[in-house]
Amino acid sequence: MWTSAHPGVTVPTYDSAGVLRRREHRKLFTPAAPPQDSETVLYFAGRPVATLRLTPSTSALKYLTTDHLGTPILATGDTGALVWQGGFEPFGADWNGATAAGVFLRFPGQWVDGLWEGGRLSSEMYYNVHRWYGWGTGRYLRPDPLFSSQLLSTYLYADARSSVLMDSLGLYAVKNHRSEHFATGAPKFKPDRVDADFSCTCCSSGAQSWCLKFNVDLTSVRLEVEWNQSVSQSGYFSLGSTGLQGA
Repeated sequence: MWTSAHPGVTVPTYDSAGVLRRREHRKLFTPAAPPQDSETVLYFAGRPVATLRLTPSTSALKYLTTDHLGTPILATGDTGALVWQGGFEPFGADWNGATAAGVFLRFPGQWVDGLWEGGRLSSEMYYNVHRWYGWGTGRYLRPDPLFSSQLLSTYLYADARSSVLMDSLGLYAVKNHRSEHFATGAPKFKPDRVDADFSCTCCSSGAQSWCLKFNVDLTSVRLEVEWNQSVSQSGYFSLGSTGLQGA
C-alpha cells in the first residue's frame, strides 16, 4: 500500500501454472523486513475457496463462493457471517464494494490491489498475469501476444463473452477450466479429457488447409487430422508396454 509516509510495494507469488498463491505488502525502503501483511489464496478444483490474511498481530480467514467460472460472488468470515455479496458487472466492474470488504480477486486469474486502485488512485485496471485488463472498457491494454494475427480484435477479454468464457492468463479464452481456445478465427482446441495435454498444428496452402490435433493422457493418445475445415479422420492409440498400439 502506498502512502506518503510509508511508500510500499506489493509482491505476488505465482505457481508454475500462473496461479496466484499469495500476495504481500512490504515497505519499499526495507524490503527485507517482515511484510506488513500477507494474503494466501486457497483453491479447490481450480477455483478460489478461501483467503487467509496475516498481519504481525492478527489473522483473518475469509471463505469465498464463486460462480460457474470461478469469479467470487460471496464472502463469509470464519464464523459464517456474511462479509460481502453481489459479484461483479459483466466486464468486471466492482459495483457492490468488494475491495472495501477485502475481496481482491476478480475474474479468474485477475486481481486488484490498493497500490494502483483505491484511495486517491483509480486506474480501473486488474492484473491478469500477462496483460492488464481495463474493466471500464472490457479490453486489455495491449494486444493478444499469442493469436494476434487471427483475432477480429486482439484487445477483447474472453472474446467479449465474459459470462461463459474466461481468460485466467491474459492469453486466450477458455471454458470451464479446460484448455479450449474460443477466439474467432483461431483453431478450436477441444480435448476429450479435462487433464489432457492437447496440441494442434495447422497449415494451409492456397485453398487447401489441414490441422493435425492430438491429446495425450496416461492411457491413450487421440490423433485427428482435419482438412478443408470439413472432412476429418481420427484414431485412438493405447499406450502399451511396447509403445503406441492402434485401437
